[in-house]
Amino acid sequence: EHHLEVIDDKDGKLERLKKLVALYYSGQERQLVVVANSTNVARILDLLERSFSDIAFHALDCHSSDLARSNSLKAFESGEVPVLLLASEVSTRKDFDVCGPAPVL
Repeated sequence: EHHLEVIDDKDGKLERLKKLVALYYSGQERQLVVVANSTNVARILDLLERSFSDIAFHALDCHSSDLARSNSLKAFESGEVPVLLLASEVSTRKDFDVCGPAPVL
């Protein structure tokens, strides 16, 4: 099942993201991959860290090292990190693969 939401303003998008993270994480049984434009990754990570101090986040952008990318993916796949924030450039790399299903925003 897929849903499409169109939200024009950035503040509205960030508020909706907060609600979705709370919804998917509430039972701590689900993981979430958030894909964002690279120019917005720092802003989104800041919002998530301020809003959810009890949730571990990892963020990867085009400047992340191979080691950081590998460690973040392992932590996500093991369930240690429930929310993975990706710059769109990272998510489309040929060598990038997330094992297992997760909702993607």
